[in-house]
Amino acid sequence: MITLLPSRIYALLKDIVSPDKPKDKTFDELVLALKKQLNPPPSTIAERFRFHRRHQREGETINTFCAELKKLARYCDFKDNLTDSLRDIFVCGLNNDTIQKRLLEEEKLALDKALSIATAMETASKDTAELQGKSTGISGVNKLYIQKSTAKGNSKKEANSGNALPLRESDSTSTKLRDRDESPNPPLTTTAGSFDLSQSTHSKPPMESPDPSSVVPTPVPVPEPTLRRSTRVRRPPDRFTCS
Repeated sequence: MITLLPSRIYALLKDIVSPDKPKDKTFDELVLALKKQLNPPPSTIAERFRFHRRHQREGETINTFCAELKKLARYCDFKDNLTDSLRDIFVCGLNNDTIQKRLLEEEKLALDKALSIATAMETASKDTAELQGKSTGISGVNKLYIQKSTAKGNSKKEANSGNALPLRESDSTSTKLRDRDESPNPPLTTTAGSFDLSQSTHSKPPMESPDPSSVVPTPVPVPEPTLRRSTRVRRPPDRFTCS
Protein backbone atom coordinates (compact mmCIF):
# COMPACT_ATOMS: atom_id res chain seq x y z
CA MET A 1 0.00 0.00 0.00
CA ILE A 2 2.83 2.38 0.83
CA THR A 3 4.34 1.85 -2.58
CA LEU A 4 1.14 3.16 -4.19
CA LEU A 5 1.41 6.55 -2.48
CA PRO A 6 2.55 9.55 -4.53
CA SER A 7 6.15 10.51 -3.99
CA ARG A 8 5.13 13.79 -2.32
CA ILE A 9 2.90 12.02 0.23
CA TYR A 10 5.50 9.32 0.88
CA ALA A 11 8.13 11.98 1.56
CA LEU A 12 5.75 13.69 3.98
CA LEU A 13 5.03 10.36 5.71
CA LYS A 14 8.75 9.71 6.18
CA ASP A 15 9.12 13.12 7.83
CA ILE A 16 6.18 12.48 10.15
CA VAL A 17 7.34 9.10 11.49
CA SER A 18 11.01 10.08 11.62
CA PRO A 19 13.32 8.88 13.16
CA ASP A 20 11.38 5.67 12.55
CA LYS A 21 10.82 4.31 9.09
CA PRO A 22 7.42 3.83 7.49
CA LYS A 23 8.03 0.10 7.08
CA ASP A 24 8.37 -0.20 10.86
CA LYS A 25 4.83 1.18 11.44
CA THR A 26 1.52 -0.52 11.00
CA PHE A 27 -0.98 0.61 8.41
CA ASP A 28 -3.36 2.12 11.02
CA GLU A 29 -0.52 4.05 12.61
CA LEU A 30 0.50 5.51 9.27
CA VAL A 31 -3.10 6.53 8.43
CA LEU A 32 -3.53 8.17 11.82
CA ALA A 33 -0.27 10.06 11.41
CA LEU A 34 -1.32 11.37 7.98
CA LYS A 35 -4.78 12.42 9.25
CA LYS A 36 -3.28 14.42 12.09
CA GLN A 37 -0.95 16.16 9.69
CA LEU A 38 -3.30 16.79 6.75
CA ASN A 39 -6.61 17.16 8.61
CA PRO A 40 -5.93 18.22 12.18
CA PRO A 41 -8.90 18.31 14.57
CA PRO A 42 -10.31 21.80 15.18
CA SER A 43 -9.78 23.62 18.41
CA THR A 44 -12.44 22.80 20.98
CA ILE A 45 -12.43 26.32 22.39
CA ALA A 46 -12.82 27.89 18.94
CA GLU A 47 -15.66 25.54 18.02
CA ARG A 48 -17.50 26.22 21.27
CA PHE A 49 -17.07 29.93 20.67
CA ARG A 50 -18.72 29.62 17.23
CA PHE A 51 -21.45 27.42 18.70
CA HIS A 52 -22.42 29.86 21.46
CA ARG A 53 -22.44 32.84 19.08
CA ARG A 54 -24.81 31.17 16.62
CA HIS A 55 -28.24 32.85 16.37
CA GLN A 56 -31.17 32.32 14.07
CA ARG A 57 -30.70 34.41 10.93
CA GLU A 58 -33.35 36.48 9.19
CA GLY A 59 -35.52 34.20 7.03
CA GLU A 60 -34.00 31.01 8.47
CA THR A 61 -36.52 28.38 9.54
CA ILE A 62 -36.44 26.82 12.99
CA ASN A 63 -35.63 23.34 11.66
CA THR A 64 -32.68 24.72 9.67
CA PHE A 65 -31.43 26.62 12.72
CA CYS A 66 -31.53 23.50 14.89
CA ALA A 67 -29.69 21.44 12.24
CA GLU A 68 -26.92 24.06 12.03
CA LEU A 69 -26.50 23.98 15.81
CA LYS A 70 -26.05 20.20 15.77
CA LYS A 71 -23.43 20.57 13.03
CA LEU A 72 -21.44 23.11 15.04
CA ALA A 73 -21.60 20.94 18.17
CA ARG A 74 -19.71 18.03 16.59
CA TYR A 75 -16.29 19.34 17.60
CA CYS A 76 -17.29 21.06 20.83
CA ASP A 77 -16.69 17.92 22.91
CA PHE A 78 -19.77 18.42 25.11
CA LYS A 79 -19.98 14.66 25.77
CA ASP A 80 -22.91 14.05 28.15
CA ASN A 81 -23.97 17.74 28.13
CA LEU A 82 -24.59 17.81 24.37
CA THR A 83 -28.41 17.74 24.57
CA ASP A 84 -28.65 20.40 27.27
CA SER A 85 -26.19 22.65 25.43
CA LEU A 86 -28.18 22.33 22.21
CA ARG A 87 -31.42 23.17 24.03
CA ASP A 88 -29.95 26.24 25.74
CA ILE A 89 -28.45 27.73 22.58
CA PHE A 90 -31.58 26.85 20.62
CA VAL A 91 -33.86 28.82 22.97
CA CYS A 92 -31.47 31.73 23.42
CA GLY A 93 -30.74 32.04 19.71
CA LEU A 94 -34.34 32.35 18.45
CA ASN A 95 -35.16 35.68 16.79
CA ASN A 96 -38.89 35.43 17.55
CA ASP A 97 -39.66 36.92 20.95
CA THR A 98 -43.11 35.32 21.14
CA ILE A 99 -41.78 31.79 20.60
CA GLN A 100 -38.86 32.42 22.92
CA LYS A 101 -41.17 33.63 25.70
CA ARG A 102 -43.41 30.58 25.25
CA LEU A 103 -40.46 28.19 25.62
CA LEU A 104 -39.18 29.98 28.71
CA GLU A 105 -42.52 29.33 30.41
CA GLU A 106 -41.78 25.59 30.46
CA GLU A 107 -40.15 24.37 33.68
CA LYS A 108 -38.74 21.11 32.31
CA LEU A 109 -37.99 21.57 28.65
CA ALA A 110 -36.21 18.99 26.54
CA LEU A 111 -34.72 19.71 23.13
CA ASP A 112 -37.31 17.65 21.25
CA LYS A 113 -40.21 19.37 23.03
CA ALA A 114 -38.73 22.82 22.46
CA LEU A 115 -38.30 22.06 18.76
CA SER A 116 -41.88 20.78 18.47
CA ILE A 117 -43.42 23.85 20.18
CA ALA A 118 -41.30 26.31 18.22
CA THR A 119 -42.08 24.65 14.88
CA ALA A 120 -45.83 24.62 15.57
CA MET A 121 -45.84 28.31 16.52
CA GLU A 122 -43.78 29.19 13.45
CA THR A 123 -46.24 27.41 11.15
CA ALA A 124 -49.23 29.08 12.82
CA SER A 125 -47.60 32.50 12.48
CA LYS A 126 -46.97 31.95 8.75
CA ASP A 127 -50.57 30.80 8.16
CA THR A 128 -51.95 33.82 10.01
CA ALA A 129 -49.78 36.20 8.04
CA GLU A 130 -50.89 34.58 4.78
CA LEU A 131 -54.57 34.87 5.69
CA GLN A 132 -54.16 38.49 6.73
CA GLY A 133 -52.32 39.21 3.51
CA LYS A 134 -55.18 37.81 1.42
CA SER A 135 -57.79 39.86 3.29
CA THR A 136 -55.62 42.94 3.04
CA GLY A 137 -55.26 42.35 -0.68
CA ILE A 138 -59.04 42.16 -1.16
CA SER A 139 -59.64 45.33 0.83
CA GLY A 140 -56.82 46.98 -1.06
CA VAL A 141 -58.48 46.15 -4.39
CA ASN A 142 -61.77 47.61 -3.18
CA LYS A 143 -60.01 50.72 -1.92
CA LEU A 144 -58.21 51.12 -5.24
CA TYR A 145 -61.51 50.78 -7.12
CA ILE A 146 -63.10 53.46 -4.92
CA GLN A 147 -60.13 55.77 -5.42
CA LYS A 148 -60.29 55.33 -9.19
CA SER A 149 -64.04 56.03 -9.22
CA THR A 150 -63.57 59.14 -7.10
CA ALA A 151 -60.72 60.32 -9.30
CA LYS A 152 -62.87 59.90 -12.42
CA GLY A 153 -65.69 61.92 -10.84
CA ASN A 154 -63.32 64.67 -9.80
CA SER A 155 -61.74 64.80 -13.26
CA LYS A 156 -65.17 65.20 -14.86
CA LYS A 157 -66.04 68.02 -12.48
CA GLU A 158 -62.73 69.74 -13.16
CA ALA A 159 -63.25 69.37 -16.91
CA ASN A 160 -66.71 70.91 -16.71
CA SER A 161 -65.55 73.75 -14.50
CA GLY A 162 -62.56 74.32 -16.76
CA ASN A 163 -64.80 74.62 -19.82
CA ALA A 164 -67.16 77.02 -18.09
CA LEU A 165 -64.46 79.32 -16.78
CA PRO A 166 -63.18 80.55 -20.17
CA LEU A 167 -66.76 81.30 -21.23
CA ARG A 168 -67.32 83.52 -18.22
CA GLU A 169 -64.01 85.25 -18.80
CA SER A 170 -64.77 85.80 -22.48
CA ASP A 171 -68.22 87.20 -21.65
CA SER A 172 -66.70 89.58 -19.15
CA THR A 173 -64.00 90.63 -21.61
CA SER A 174 -66.47 91.23 -24.43
CA THR A 175 -68.67 93.28 -22.08
CA LYS A 176 -65.72 95.47 -21.10
CA LEU A 177 -64.75 96.00 -24.74
CA ARG A 178 -68.32 96.89 -25.71
CA ASP A 179 -68.58 99.40 -22.86
CA ARG A 180 -65.26 100.95 -23.87
CA ASP A 181 -66.32 101.31 -27.51
CA GLU A 182 -69.68 102.84 -26.58
CA SER A 183 -68.10 105.38 -24.23
CA PRO A 184 -67.66 108.68 -26.23
CA ASN A 185 -64.79 110.03 -24.21
CA PRO A 186 -63.30 107.56 -21.70
CA PRO A 187 -61.55 109.39 -18.87
CA LEU A 188 -57.77 109.35 -18.76
CA THR A 189 -56.75 108.56 -15.21
CA THR A 190 -53.54 110.31 -14.29
CA THR A 191 -51.65 110.74 -11.10
CA ALA A 192 -48.64 112.76 -10.11
CA GLY A 193 -45.80 111.67 -12.33
CA SER A 194 -47.68 108.72 -13.86
CA PHE A 195 -50.54 107.91 -16.14
CA ASP A 196 -52.65 104.91 -17.02
CA LEU A 197 -50.99 103.20 -19.96
CA SER A 198 -53.99 101.00 -20.69
CA GLN A 199 -56.32 103.99 -21.15
CA SER A 200 -53.77 106.24 -22.86
CA THR A 201 -52.88 103.51 -25.35
CA HIS A 202 -56.25 102.04 -26.21
CA SER A 203 -58.61 104.99 -25.76
CA LYS A 204 -57.34 108.42 -26.91
CA PRO A 205 -59.68 111.43 -26.62
CA PRO A 206 -60.84 112.86 -30.00
CA MET A 207 -59.13 116.05 -31.25
CA GLU A 208 -61.25 119.23 -31.24
CA SER A 209 -61.70 121.30 -34.44
CA PRO A 210 -59.98 124.75 -34.29
CA ASP A 211 -61.93 128.01 -34.39
CA PRO A 212 -61.89 129.44 -37.97
CA SER A 213 -61.55 133.01 -36.68
CA SER A 214 -58.43 132.19 -34.74
CA VAL A 215 -56.68 130.54 -37.65
CA VAL A 216 -53.97 132.70 -39.24
CA PRO A 217 -53.68 132.09 -42.98
CA THR A 218 -50.32 130.94 -44.13
CA PRO A 219 -48.91 133.16 -46.92
CA VAL A 220 -48.36 131.42 -50.20
CA PRO A 221 -44.98 132.26 -51.73
CA VAL A 222 -45.20 133.88 -55.22
CA PRO A 223 -42.38 133.04 -57.56
CA GLU A 224 -40.44 136.02 -58.96
CA PRO A 225 -40.68 136.61 -62.72
CA THR A 226 -37.74 135.50 -64.72
CA LEU A 227 -36.40 137.98 -67.32
CA ARG A 228 -35.63 136.33 -70.56
CA ARG A 229 -32.86 137.71 -72.67
CA SER A 230 -33.89 138.52 -76.22
CA THR A 231 -32.05 136.81 -78.98
CA ARG A 232 -32.85 139.42 -81.65
CA VAL A 233 -29.96 141.49 -83.07
CA ARG A 234 -30.44 145.19 -82.84
CA ARG A 235 -29.59 147.20 -85.95
CA PRO A 236 -27.85 150.51 -85.49
CA PRO A 237 -29.87 153.61 -86.41
CA ASP A 238 -29.42 155.13 -89.85
CA ARG A 239 -27.35 158.23 -89.94
CA PHE A 240 -28.59 161.19 -91.93
CA THR A 241 -26.15 163.27 -93.77
CA CYS A 242 -26.64 166.93 -94.64
CA SER A 243 -26.01 167.96 -98.13
